[in-house]
Formats: sequence, C-alpha cells, structure tokens
Amino acid sequence: RAYISPDFYVPLDPFYVFPEGSEIRLSTKVEAYPAVGVTWHRNGMRLRPSRRLTATLDSNGYVELIIAEATVRDAGIYVCVASNVVGKVETICRVAIEEEEHKMVPQRSLEIPSIKTDDLPYSKEPLFVVKPRSSEAYEGDNVIIFCEVVGDPKPEVVWLRDFLNPEYYKDAPHFRRIGEGPEYRLEIPSAKLDFTGTYSVIASNCHGEAKAVISLQIFAKDILKDSRMDKVHTRHGNIETLPRFVRNLRNLRCCDGDAISLECHVEAMPEPYIIWEKDGHVVPSDRDYVMSYDGTKAILSIPRVYPEDEGEYTCVAKNSVGRTLSSACIIVDVPEEKENMLSRQLTRPSGLLSAHSTPRSTPRSTPNRSFSPMRRLSYRTSSIDLSGVAERRRSDARNAFTAPKFLAIPYNRVVEEGDNVRFQCAIGGHPTPWATWDKDGLIVTPTTRIAVKEVDDLRFIEIDEVSFDDAGLYRITLENDFGRIEATARLDVIRSSRYSKSPSVRSVRASSSRRNAYLHRRIMGPSTAIGGRMALASGYRGSSVPSVRFYHNNVELEPTDRVHILLQPEDSMAMLIVDNVTREDEGVYTCIISGDHDPLISSTSVTFHEPNTEQQRRRAVIAEPLAEITKAVEGEAIDLCCLIDCDQPYSYLWLRNGEILPDSDEFNYIDHGNGCLCLRLNEPFDIDSGTYSCQVFTSSSSPESNDIPPCRTPTQPQPQPPDSGL
Repeated sequence: RAYISPDFYVPLDPFYVFPEGSEIRLSTKVEAYPAVGVTWHRNGMRLRPSRRLTATLDSNGYVELIIAEATVRDAGIYVCVASNVVGKVETICRVAIEEEEHKMVPQRSLEIPSIKTDDLPYSKEPLFVVKPRSSEAYEGDNVIIFCEVVGDPKPEVVWLRDFLNPEYYKDAPHFRRIGEGPEYRLEIPSAKLDFTGTYSVIASNCHGEAKAVISLQIFAKDILKDSRMDKVHTRHGNIETLPRFVRNLRNLRCCDGDAISLECHVEAMPEPYIIWEKDGHVVPSDRDYVMSYDGTKAILSIPRVYPEDEGEYTCVAKNSVGRTLSSACIIVDVPEEKENMLSRQLTRPSGLLSAHSTPRSTPRSTPNRSFSPMRRLSYRTSSIDLSGVAERRRSDARNAFTAPKFLAIPYNRVVEEGDNVRFQCAIGGHPTPWATWDKDGLIVTPTTRIAVKEVDDLRFIEIDEVSFDDAGLYRITLENDFGRIEATARLDVIRSSRYSKSPSVRSVRASSSRRNAYLHRRIMGPSTAIGGRMALASGYRGSSVPSVRFYHNNVELEPTDRVHILLQPEDSMAMLIVDNVTREDEGVYTCIISGDHDPLISSTSVTFHEPNTEQQRRRAVIAEPLAEITKAVEGEAIDLCCLIDCDQPYSYLWLRNGEILPDSDEFNYIDHGNGCLCLRLNEPFDIDSGTYSCQVFTSSSSPESNDIPPCRTPTQPQPQPPDSGL
C-alpha cells in the first residue's frame, strides 16, 4: 500500500492584513495519502477550538482557519503543520491587525496630573500609591506637590514645611492643602525664594504611619531672559508611583511539549524590578525559562512545557515605593495516549528503551525534568528476534535480589473539580516490593471514588470526581527485605467553569486552602422596642469552618440565657439574638467572623424605641446609581456597584435580563457597608453580557430596580424609578 508524505499544494500567502473586529480567514490545501493531521500555531503556541476560533479540514485537503472578531492580540506568526506516518510539512504566514481609527487616547488635563486608577491596592496601614519627589521651580511659578495614599481606615494626611505645620509661618495663606483622599496635593501659587526648604507629607491611621520627605528648590528668575520674565508656569512636582499592572497575567492551558509565554504590562516611576515566582519560589533565568522586560512589557517564556511546569506563576514588580503582584495558573494537559505509551515502554527490554526514557539502571525518587515518552523504536515492528534476549533477562531477574527502585515516577497534577485523576509509577526490585499510598501522612484506603491498583510492574491510584478535599501531597512507599524507597507528587484542584467542559472555555483558578471570603450581608440596626427581641445577622461566603464573635461597645459578648450567638454553616449566616432588651443594650455592635482567611468585620449602631410608639421610617433612596454601561475583557473579574441611603434593615437581589442571579462562586453578592452594594462576576464570558439590575427590599417599601446596559452591547439606559428602591 502506497503512502504519500504531506505537501502543501496551495501554501499560505506570506502576509495578511485584517481590520480590527473583522473575520480572520486563512486557507491552504494539502496533499497526502492515506491520512493527514493538521495543527495550527500562533507565535509558537498551539491553537485550540473556541467560541471565536474554528479550524476545518475536508476530504479534498482544503484547510481553513477562521477567527471571528479579530483583535490586536490575534496578530503574529501563524504556522499550519500537516503530518502523517511518513512525513511532516508546514507553511507560515504573518498576520497584522489594523486598529480602528476612531479609537483615540483621551488627553490628560495639563493643570492637575490624572494618575488615579480604579484598581487601587488595598492596605490596612497607610500606603503611598503615588509618592512625591524632590522638585525645582522658578520664582513666581505655581508649584503643585502631589501624592496619592490609601489605607483602611482612611488615613489622616498632614503637610509639614521644614518639619513644622505651615500655619506657624506668617505666609501660611500662600499654601493650599487640597484633597479628601486618596489624592492629596499642596498648592503653592506664586512661589517665593524663601519657600525653598524641606516639605513632608505624613499619612497615619490606627494601623501605622507612612511618610514622604522632599526638598523644594526655588530659583530666581533670569533677568537676562525676557521670555522667562513674561511667563508664569505651573510646576508639577516630581513623583514616584507604585507599580501598576495595566494588563494582568492570563490563565493558560496548554499541552505537554508546547512553547508558551506569560505576558503582562506594568507601569511605574521609577522603572520597577521584575521577579518571577512559581508557587512562591523564585524562577531561575536559564535555558528552561527565558525572561524579558522592556520597561512596559514583562514576558516569561518556556520554550518547552513539561507536566512539572504546572502551577501558579506570579510576576512581582518592585520599586522604591512598593511592590505589586499579578498571578496566573498554567495547566499542562498530557494526552491519554502518551500515558499508555509510557506503560508499554516500561515493559520493553532495556536495550530498546527510547533515548528519552528513564534508564532502568538510574532510578530516582524525584524528577529533575520529566520528558514525555516518544516512540522511536518498537520491537513489534522490528525484524530482530528478541525472544531469547527477553527470556535470559527474565531468568536473571528471578535469580537476583535487589532493593526497590522506581523505573518511572508520578508527577504533580493540576485538575479541575469534578474531573478524574490518576497517579502512576513503574517499579522494580526482587522480591517484588509491596506498595503503600498515603496522602498528607494518612494511609489511602480504597473507596467507591478512590481505587488503588497494581498491573504488572505498574502501581497507580485513581480518583474519580475530584473535590477540593482531595488536594494534597500523595506519596507511594516501596519496601521489601532489601530496602525502602518513596516518591511524592502533589495534587492541586481548581474550580471548574459553569459554562462548559471544553478545555477551550474552562475557567482557571489557583487552588488553595485559603478561599476568598467576603460579606454578602452586614449587620444592620433593627427597629426594636424596649422589652422585645433584637436579632442581628451577618451573611458570609468562602469560609469553610468559621468562628464568630460579637462585641457590644468593644466588650465581647458571652452566651447567656438572654444572649444567644448562633452560627448556621448551611445558610452561611452568623446571628446574635438578645431577648428582653433594655436601654443598656443600646450601642455599637460588632461581628467578627474568623477562619482560613482574614477576619470579616461588620459593625452597626443600635437604638431602641418605647413600646406602642409609631416609628417614622424613611424610604430607601438611590445615592449613586449603577453605571449606565460597563465594558470588560473576557476572563477578568467585574464589579458592579451602587450606593443606597437607607436607615433601616434591608435585603437585596441582583438580576440579569430580569432573571434572579443566585449568590454563588460565579456571582458574588458583596456588601461593602455604608450602603455600598456590589455584584462581582468572576471570570465572565461574552454570554454574561446583558442588562443587570439590583433590587433592594425594606419592610416599608416595595422593590424597584435600576438597570445597567449590557457589558458589551451599548443600549439606552432605562429611567430610574422615582420612589424608593434601586
């Protein structure tokens, strides 16, 4: 039977140009017989089908790649590879994307620097996001010293001149302190020569203090240059900024052997120093990991991915102001056929093992770098008679006494919740060693989900429908009369997507025992009469085994016959119930929920009224409505926030296109306090576009809503309701 190696009868053109938002269509034709396989690569990374990307190959050899709604990220070098059992060929082209002309970068104001970002970092102690530096100006110039500082609670900011309050100077009216946070500035109009000196800005709160000290030099005007005499300039002081990620790292899923790159964009002043970490350890710069940074773009490239490269990667940007992090998770898929090839190779005679396999004479308990098995030579297709060799080796093995050893070892795995996983190894030794599996030091016993199996010289453990409780360090121990040896592999579990089981649309999250925790309901002061029952409730999410404490005027409450503290894990609710309340029970109540996360704290002020008195309750009003339109990039979290003014307990719901969204891992109801309600969309997809609204319920009003137009498709905003609710 004749075999024909692949050849491109119609290769790709060398260069293609497509407008942004249009459809990319690359076509070619390949000739081969009897079969051919085709793969597409962009910038060295294998492409996989998705909602936007489709690839076709018909019986006549016509190959086509179609990418809908082209973006600038789709530009690059495209390679089409065709292969079969007798050959391999490829055709290459370059694709460029023309950006839309109407996209203009908004110009910043020249008067006041616009450096504020929407993604300010969170810090309890004061932290400078923008820090002032020493500056120079000329006599008569308007000088602006600018800074941006965050903290929780909001820090108090004080400006000093020569380490004294400016009010101590007779020229104090010349100095204007402006800003309520997080931006602050000191304006000095018509600067004089004696304003030269040392200026300090001090931010402090209950958690600590941050300080910046600069020098301001005022020069006399040059009387020989008339141009300087005629103009008054506004001098913005020099600044330093905390590193900020303009584009964060993206989660990535690839196959064993792919070439991949992690890329992020960071800006800072002065230029930051970039460090890459994997699972908390610094990544070395060598032939396995290539790092680059051009002042804006930081790239970590892995020329060839191995299964052990799975994990969470973090880009750390540091400068004199501070450090900022961006993290992403890499998942490496190993095709099932590769694992089967491994098991078949282990049973071959050692003289015919692939050069890329682990030799039987050099066992190791931990891998340096694992190679995917490759089929180079097979005794099934060889004309050499190996029956005698195999028989002699089996005879030698029966007569030799050897300690246990690993011929192949298990490697770390990262799987999605609900998937199946298998750890496998091949062993040797005479007499045959017995194997024991344990997880985090506890012996693994077979169950309906967990199977421990032995097939010839293979030992493996299989886990069906993996859950977060299955994550941990697995160890296999081999032991016989002549020795003992062990090997370990880690299992990390990530959350699966709610939309599809296709690898192209799965969401990727780093697994961790520390789950994100937040409050979806804060305690609110109830309307209770003296002698009645007071009930305070706080709802939480993300804490597996929390503990709760309640405080009254900073004094911890203990359960009594009148005071009841309840924790309802099934409803994720913490409650405080006080019977027969009196005036002494009025005051500030605080709920603290602790667990495997930072404490969740919520406070409210409680007052009571006399029995049989009618209470005037003000209806809820909209203090700040939802944004008319919100646009976001697929895969990046979105926060939709609104602000209400309400002096009584309330509950709320979020809706999309009129349908109620449940509070879940994908949609988080978050109550930031002071009437600020938020809906967080974790890893949104294009199908999440739509009209969102929030409905607030109180005992004295009916629910109403205020809608947000779709995330991607602009629509006309709906009118706000005239009465209470949101």
